[in-house]
Amino acid sequence: MSLSVSPVCSGWDDFSTFGIMHFINMRQALFRYLIPSVVLMAITTGILFSGPDVRSDEHNEKNQPVEGFIYFADADRIYLKSEKKMFAAGLDDHQLAVKIIEALIQGPLSGGLASVWPKETRLNALYITEDKKAYVDLDLSPDMVMHMDTRSELLAVYAMTNSLTVNIQKIESVKILIKGQDAITLAGHIDLDHFYKTNMLIVK
Repeated sequence: MSLSVSPVCSGWDDFSTFGIMHFINMRQALFRYLIPSVVLMAITTGILFSGPDVRSDEHNEKNQPVEGFIYFADADRIYLKSEKKMFAAGLDDHQLAVKIIEALIQGPLSGGLASVWPKETRLNALYITEDKKAYVDLDLSPDMVMHMDTRSELLAVYAMTNSLTVNIQKIESVKILIKGQDAITLAGHIDLDHFYKTNMLIVK
């Protein structure tokens, strides 16, 4: 009498195969439906990549007004004093320098300060060189400065110099020209034949 013996593990193998296939199908369904839903929810709720918006901060900084300081004479016309002024964002060095000179000629907005340049003064041209020198070409006539004494001339020269050098890093020295030409003096007292640098000893 012969007996046929079936393998003991055949039923378990069939069950294991079915279980594995079922697990694979469930995992595929999970990645197919659940993961995209989670990503979509994260995007719509703003929690995905929720770090700071650096580009937005940089954009806001570039659009912020620039703080500057313009130098005018004090009420007694002995020293210079600074007046804070805001300038538009996005100006290059040349544009900012022009705005500074225009503000200097226009005169102070605060009480207790006095203008150092005649309001009729006009800026003909401005040049900034690579070695950080600025040439300021002004249009003014002798009768516009004939009232100036030595002190007022000194204040005018250093008001121009400080206002440019303090606010613009690419300007370290300033030379003033009159109508496109080298001038010996502004009104007969202060030599304009050389470049002037920042002088904070005259500032109070």
